[in-house]
Amino acid sequence: MIKKLKEYLKKIILFLFSKKIILRHRKTREKIVSLTFDDGPHPKYTQQILDILKKHNAAATFFMIGQHAAQHPEIVKQIAEDGHELGNHSLNHNEFVRGKLKYPHKEMIEAQKVLEDISKREITLFRPPYGILSLRVMINLMFSNMKIVMWTIDSDDWKGRAKEEIIEKIFSRGDLSGHILLFHDRFQVTVETLEELILKIKKMGYEFVTVSSMIASR
Repeated sequence: MIKKLKEYLKKIILFLFSKKIILRHRKTREKIVSLTFDDGPHPKYTQQILDILKKHNAAATFFMIGQHAAQHPEIVKQIAEDGHELGNHSLNHNEFVRGKLKYPHKEMIEAQKVLEDISKREITLFRPPYGILSLRVMINLMFSNMKIVMWTIDSDDWKGRAKEEIIEKIFSRGDLSGHILLFHDRFQVTVETLEELILKIKKMGYEFVTVSSMIASR
């Protein structure tokens, strides 16, 4: 009975507040697209991704795991210095979704502190691991200045897809205006795909912007 009640409340909150606190896609007249990277920073692949982004003047948003950020603070600082956006992806990705945490929002707060202490920036975006949102987390986010960021196109880099498959999937959506692309900065295939993807998307007249810039678009 309690479980059913929680699910019912969750549906009500999603219905009432999803447009205010949850971003999946931005309806916009501008040809803009957001690259997002989850689960980093990774000691090898994140730096390679940053080099590619700098080479092509492309902005991105990195949703980082607090424990990984604490292990590699120099990469977090580099992301911020390069002008990219930082987002919260929980303190411990696996523990967050196992349902064992009595206070999952505490994990969010701890990750927030780690990221803000290292980057000296305010973090206003949160992406729940696997896109799973509990009722408790949603209620806490409703009363904060945080926005929940989902995605519209999953690259499937985490599934071990080949570069060609990833690119084909992304372009199968047609118009990319206002779309949020999901990648992970912990796979070799992501690095292998990124440069070709950026060049193709730019050739079509799109600009890569951070999620916050996407939110502010017309």
